[in-house]
Amino acid sequence: MARAMTTKPKYVGRTKAAESPRAAAAKSSAASAARQASVKLAAASPAASKDELRARIEKLERANATLRFKNKDLRLSYVEASEQVDALTVKLESLERRAERQSRQDVPKPAKTRATAPRGRTAAKAIVQFDDEDEIEAAGA
Repeated sequence: MARAMTTKPKYVGRTKAAESPRAAAAKSSAASAARQASVKLAAASPAASKDELRARIEKLERANATLRFKNKDLRLSYVEASEQVDALTVKLESLERRAERQSRQDVPKPAKTRATAPRGRTAAKAIVQFDDEDEIEAAGA
């Protein structure tokens, strides 16, 4: 049993790969018309004289020089702009570091306190100091 193959397009909508035959024919006819026009123009126009060719060459050389000059200007402005961007980036990074340092300094640090009473010699000294202060106050009063 062989199934009959139908020629349905894989995609219903148009894609770049599958164009309508009308559009493909229009493109090919436009390309062939351009080729035919260039052939007719070459056959109909007589060969240009040396003076005309020299004038064309000079015109093209001037255009080339102008474009090179503009290209050089654009390259220089690009280099200057990239240097400015680099300088601003470095400045931004230093300002960010400075702001980070200042924010660290602005945050108050918690006071270090001992949760337990001092032990050992420091405890004995503290007790002695309190006793001496009591005696001094009692003598003075």
